[in-house]
Amino acid sequence: MKKSYVVYGLIYFLITLAVSLYSQLDAVSVTHFIIGSIVNVLFFIGVYFCIKNISHSKISSQVIRIICALILLAFVYISYGFASMSGFHSSYCYNLVAKDYFTGKVGIYCNLPPWHTKIIGGEDARQVLLNNCIGRKSEFYINNPNYCDVYKNASINKDWTVGPNP
Repeated sequence: MKKSYVVYGLIYFLITLAVSLYSQLDAVSVTHFIIGSIVNVLFFIGVYFCIKNISHSKISSQVIRIICALILLAFVYISYGFASMSGFHSSYCYNLVAKDYFTGKVGIYCNLPPWHTKIIGGEDARQVLLNNCIGRKSEFYINNPNYCDVYKNASINKDWTVGPNP
């Protein structure tokens, strides 16, 4: 086996691993993240076998192999979409505040946040939601200046960590 095949195989594997892991970052749980990443790696293995030795094939076989590879890449994209949408359980927005374990960044999530975040509550969550509400400059907020009062006048006992039941 040529040394270049080993290098290209290693590069392909690293790219596969990176794309597979990245595509599942928005999954709701670690289990979904791991399963989705494994499924994506399997899709990329399928792509590899579709394009392996493609130049030695007949034109009709090349077309079929390219279509096969494109379909498998579409599955990778679809699994990314499923991971991104996995936290949505209803059209109601729960406005959950969560802190990312990796970056320390605090964000507001309409439904369940990704697996790599921790939902925060209390005064910290209320302040983040209030600042976000006040900072919005759309026509709705201009026409309804009292809309943010729900955060200004909230009870100190309000539980800001309540979200959808997964």
